[in-house]
Amino acid sequence: MRVPPDRTLSPQESDPPALRSSPKAGLLSTIGSALASRGSPALVSFALARLLGPGGLGTYASTASLAAGVAVVLDFGAPQQLQEAAGRARGPRDILTDVSTVYWMRFMAVLFATGAVCVGALLLRIPLISAVVLFAAAVSIGESSWLLVTVGRCMDRETYGLATALFVLAIPAMACAMAGRISHDIRVIAAALLTAQIAVISVWAHSVSPSVTPRPLRWQGYLTRARHGVAYAISAALGWVYGQSDVVITSAMLGTAWAGTYYANYRLFAIAQMASIAASAHWGPRFFELCHRERLTLRAREFVGAKVRTVTCGAFVAGILLGSLGPLLTGVIFGKRFTVDVPVILILAAGLPASYASVVLGGAITGYGAQRIRNYVQAIAGLSNIALNIWLLRKGGIEVAAATTTMAGCILLALYAWFATRMKLLPLGTLSIIGLALAIGFLGIVAGLYPAIRAAV
Repeated sequence: MRVPPDRTLSPQESDPPALRSSPKAGLLSTIGSALASRGSPALVSFALARLLGPGGLGTYASTASLAAGVAVVLDFGAPQQLQEAAGRARGPRDILTDVSTVYWMRFMAVLFATGAVCVGALLLRIPLISAVVLFAAAVSIGESSWLLVTVGRCMDRETYGLATALFVLAIPAMACAMAGRISHDIRVIAAALLTAQIAVISVWAHSVSPSVTPRPLRWQGYLTRARHGVAYAISAALGWVYGQSDVVITSAMLGTAWAGTYYANYRLFAIAQMASIAASAHWGPRFFELCHRERLTLRAREFVGAKVRTVTCGAFVAGILLGSLGPLLTGVIFGKRFTVDVPVILILAAGLPASYASVVLGGAITGYGAQRIRNYVQAIAGLSNIALNIWLLRKGGIEVAAATTTMAGCILLALYAWFATRMKLLPLGTLSIIGLALAIGFLGIVAGLYPAIRAAV
């Protein structure tokens, strides 16, 4: 591919107001909001672990993983579609209709996800089906916080979003704890969580989009958006496969108690991941504006390289902190019942640099207009994850689940880097830090898989 020569543009000519580089406060507010959006479910997990034990947490974790996965698929990439619209807009007022539309898309996704979990629970004759359905609805609604982080960024209301996120952070967990004091019935706790999530998401949505008025759902517009978002939906499904299917597979093969133990160890890693995911979302409109194949310039390549280097260097620090403090924090927060002899969080921490870099580089590839290529890479990572878990999980335990998660991140980064370099989207000088991230991830993969492979062969 021939890259067109770069040219010097004035800020007014090159950057619409909605897309000009936000101050660092905006980026930090987006990251803070995203961390809070992950911190809230983590606090819920902590509360449920104390109230229900490993088995009850395993039931919640399996339901949460399925409901969140279905909902994020069926909203047809609402966050990415909003970033794409913001990349073309002249200001926040130009995307008010888009914001209203993606809210409707998320609402429909919540309905479909809850219904799908309900039907599945009926067919499988799962006990306590009412609790499962209530948990599914609560998680589907609560996971809408990620869309609100994106809305806050695109509406230039990141600071308001952060303030609201911090204000409502502990409300769902507190609702669970208070319900647990009234009754130990899991259905009562699930109903309290659902009520709290509805209140939290409503307040958050108003804070980041006060000027958006509800508009009637137009089915033609919804279906048009859904068709446009099919590639994003596939990407979300594949992301769930290589990122969260481990919990469901562990529950099916090792039981809900082991699934709860793995989920507890995984939560801190998931929270740490959100820094890169939030940064990628913050830069999302920029990627769509600068990196598209029809207007790719040398400046875009420098922008992508700088962001990949920034997040990867941050990941080295985050990985060291997670590896050194994670095992201790897991025992303190969840309880000693959730600790394991081989701290799986160390294996996950080794994959954090590759995960950070792959998220940002994947966002640039989407902005380039190669979402289909990104989906192919995600499919390779997801199928590898599932295959190794099915083969080795019984032999190696939850260390295998952690290692396959780390492996998926390394596969994504390696293939993304190859494609981005070939398409002149990534400077060659960035490959050194990418190589270091892959090397560290490889150590975690070997530590998690080697004992299981020896036992299997």
